Amino acid sequence: MSASLGLLTFVLKMDQCLPFEKPILELEDKLLYFKKEGYLSPEVKTLEEKLHSLKNIVYTNISIWERVQLSRHPLRPHSLDYISKVFDDFVEFHGDRCFRGTEKLYV
Repeated sequence: MSASLGLLTFVLKMDQCLPFEKPILELEDKLLYFKKEGYLSPEVKTLEEKLHSLKNIVYTNISIWERVQLSRHPLRPHSLDYISKVFDDFVEFHGDRCFRGTEKLYV
C-alpha cells in the first residue's frame, strides 16, 4: 500500500509541477526510491550531485514567463502559511464596517 501511496503522491506532484520542473521531480523521485531501498551511498551521492546540477541548470536558465509561473506556483506558500508558523494566535479583519466586505487584512 505504501508503494501505491508513493506513486499517488508522485502523480499529484507531477500534476501540479511546471513543465520545466518535471525532470527535477523525476530525479527526486528516483533518489527517494534509492534511499528507501537502501542502495549504496556512492550511487545516492551521484544522484544527489546530478540533482543539484540539474536544479542549477534549470533554474538559472528560465525565461521571464517561467519566472512568472514560478511566482504563481500552486504549491508556493501563501501569507497564511507564514503567519501560522510565526504566530500562535491571530485575528483576521475584513470589511469596512459601513457597506460591504473588502479584501482581508491579516493582523
